[in-house]
Amino acid sequence: MNLTQQQKEVLETQHKKERDRRIADRIKAVLLRNEGWSQIQIAQALRVRPETVHDHLSDFEKKQKLKPENGGS
Repeated sequence: MNLTQQQKEVLETQHKKERDRRIADRIKAVLLRNEGWSQIQIAQALRVRPETVHDHLSDFEKKQKLKPENGGS
């Protein structure tokens, strides 16, 4: 994943302001992948399944999606 400097700055700012932990984790996954972390390393750091990280990264790459659609519990 190759983010521009502007995209990275926007995501960093959004992460600092984000109150929803799910969205913050998605942002962290994108930023860490951009820094060269593997999906397994990101999954370990965020304490989620590697499949979840894959889905987050895929959603961002295809649709710039960061917000989960399920609404949570």
